[in-house]
Amino acid sequence: MNPKLILCRTLGSNAGSNWALAPRPARAARRTLTHLTFFLCCLGFCEQLRAYSLNIQLTRTNVQGCPYIKVNSHANPDGTTQFQVAVSFYEATLPSDSFTGKLELWDHEKLVASSAVQNARPRAPSKRFEADKKQIPLVFTFTVSKELLPASKFLIEHHDDFHTDTYWFYLREFVEATVAAGGELSWPDRETNGLAWPKPIGAAKIIHDRFLSASTNALGSVADIEAIKSAIVAAKPRRRVEEIRWLSPRLVIAKVRLMESGYYYVAQKKKDEWEILTYYLHWIS
Repeated sequence: MNPKLILCRTLGSNAGSNWALAPRPARAARRTLTHLTFFLCCLGFCEQLRAYSLNIQLTRTNVQGCPYIKVNSHANPDGTTQFQVAVSFYEATLPSDSFTGKLELWDHEKLVASSAVQNARPRAPSKRFEADKKQIPLVFTFTVSKELLPASKFLIEHHDDFHTDTYWFYLREFVEATVAAGGELSWPDRETNGLAWPKPIGAAKIIHDRFLSASTNALGSVADIEAIKSAIVAAKPRRRVEEIRWLSPRLVIAKVRLMESGYYYVAQKKKDEWEILTYYLHWIS
């Protein structure tokens, strides 16, 4: 028998079952097809794992459910803001190099710069004083100018062999409240004769920037929100509150619409009641 041939069973018509010779390359082709199918299945499985990667936006509210991530900020005298982001490992076995930090600086819708942020504590735990720790929590520190605060964001990425989980936040969400409970933030004057434009007119940018940098997540209760809306409507009937943003738990700036004009309203909570501090005309058609 030719060693390059193998027996392959074929079905006969009336003679029952017959045996015929088939070339060895056919068997090799079937083996190759099996390997290829197995490889494609593995590739599809890996793609499914990647599909389960997390992409979570952090806010002042939901970050409380992530005890291993802490975000702090501090306003500097020169107008910049310094941030400190600490990442404590929720699993003691996670290596510190599996976490990276990235800062994206945006000017409105334009990406100005994107850069990795180095860990500020690149050291191993003390064998004597921190014997129970596998690693020291990572700390990322960076400073951003006030002009780039509204749209810029920071990303924390956790990498492993199959996927990358990303936790990110807008810097404006975690800006330290500029206003104390009693209120120390000064507001521009406004025109009193006719339209309530900010005075001088260049102050309009200050008000708009404060609105953009304020938190979009409520720092007060549902009752606070309703009280704010009631205070605005009571001051000027027929005005519709479109959006409320929070500068602190006791100070808000609201976007308000009236017919063919738009306003910014500033309200402050005093003695458990919300009052209108001031308002400005934002646009008119």
